[in-house]
Amino acid sequence: MGTENNSEEQFEIHRKFREQTVVRLMRQISRYMYQEIDRRMQLRGHTGLSARHFQVFEYLDLQGSNITQLAQRAGITKQAMSKLVQQIVEVGYIEVHHKPNDFRSYDLHLTKSGFKFLEDAREEVIKTRALISGIIDADEYRRFTETLTKILHYFEQKSENEPVE
Repeated sequence: MGTENNSEEQFEIHRKFREQTVVRLMRQISRYMYQEIDRRMQLRGHTGLSARHFQVFEYLDLQGSNITQLAQRAGITKQAMSKLVQQIVEVGYIEVHHKPNDFRSYDLHLTKSGFKFLEDAREEVIKTRALISGIIDADEYRRFTETLTKILHYFEQKSENEPVE
């Protein structure tokens, strides 16, 4: 009986720890925010895409990007990025521009509809930010984003300076 009680206590300690890890909290908040923005974008008529496609728009340079750049920035494989990009091309938000000197090389550019998608997404991100303002005040929001930015810069700098094994 003492072992069961100890086991339950250990389970509860582990559960509380797991639920409060920064990585888990950020992942869950990110998921809920993407779902909210996705829902709002669907209501605006931007159908055929889901929240997982947003990362392509987040990393696409307005003057054009290629699959390798996008995949590296998003931290996913080129194959996964290619699939996402192809789906966005089919919807008509991105078009492929082949390089004249090498037909195998190409850059991806936003179409007029793609720019409209970005404009609508920006507005929905602002609205979603307003939802957060109902939860935390402006000073808490500012400190929160500053703290996340500081943590992000630390890890970006660390990954740039670490040798690849």
